[in-house]
Amino acid sequence: MLKPAGPPGGSRNSISKEYSKALAVHTFDRLREIGVDQHEAYEQVADACRKAGMNAGRKGARNQSDGITDRTVRGWHETISADAGRHSRSGRYYCMISSLAQPLPSGTKPGVVLESLQRFLSDMGTA
Repeated sequence: MLKPAGPPGGSRNSISKEYSKALAVHTFDRLREIGVDQHEAYEQVADACRKAGMNAGRKGARNQSDGITDRTVRGWHETISADAGRHSRSGRYYCMISSLAQPLPSGTKPGVVLESLQRFLSDMGTA
């Protein structure tokens, strides 16, 4: 007997992957708060994600890498920002992370913020 086709698209991301995306976007926002250029912040967050062993949800085109790029982080940021009602899992996690975050001390260096992201992702094992 034939089985009905599943929903279009790939499988959903895991809960930990969605949380990691929300945390990466929150880290981008924190970098912007302390004055890091937008493009540079996307690149730095992508680099921290790669160093932690995080992989993109999908590979993309044949000539693209399967690693996290600044464009990947920008896409996550755009998606979460557009989710005003926080209907997506990553949107809800972003809202939770943002509401619990403490203000950054004056003079916080970008490396401290990025190291925190990288350490959390490595410990969480979201590769």
